[in-house]
Amino acid sequence: MSDVETRLAALERRLQTAEDILAIQNLITTYGPGADIADLDLAASLVWTEDGTYDLTEEKFASGRKAIAAMVNSDRHKKMVAMGCAHFVGPPHIQVNGDTAIATAYTIVLTQSWDAFQVWRVSANRFEMVRTAEGWRVQYRFNRLLNGQEKARWILRHGITAEGKGEKPRPPRKA
Repeated sequence: MSDVETRLAALERRLQTAEDILAIQNLITTYGPGADIADLDLAASLVWTEDGTYDLTEEKFASGRKAIAAMVNSDRHKKMVAMGCAHFVGPPHIQVNGDTAIATAYTIVLTQSWDAFQVWRVSANRFEMVRTAEGWRVQYRFNRLLNGQEKARWILRHGITAEGKGEKPRPPRKA
């Protein structure tokens, strides 16, 4: 292989990685607006794999697009939407490894109370992504409150350090 061919191949790999990171970022940030308008397609089927799991808390998780859509369609969530809410995902840190990726991000849920918004929830999130025929999708998402517990710090530590690169470990469900 010539020097030009080698450099072109390296450039193509770098471009593919950049395109993957942008696609993953756009996908992750689709969930919040979908949840805020209670759009089940945006919040579930366009974001998760068919068998995807949303591990929201120690007690609450949903597996499969229908179950995730049901969370968005729950009475509690519909009430939040009716009052005014915003699911915000901060810029994710993304590690692409071929057809899988791990994205780590903060999420903040704001709710309206009277004439002001208040922070309702701040969490650390780990998105385990896979490339599918439809593009990148979330296969597993962990969400843990940043309330001093080790599980939220585990998500952040494994998402932004060499310790978590190339791994798919999961935090323990119970303390």
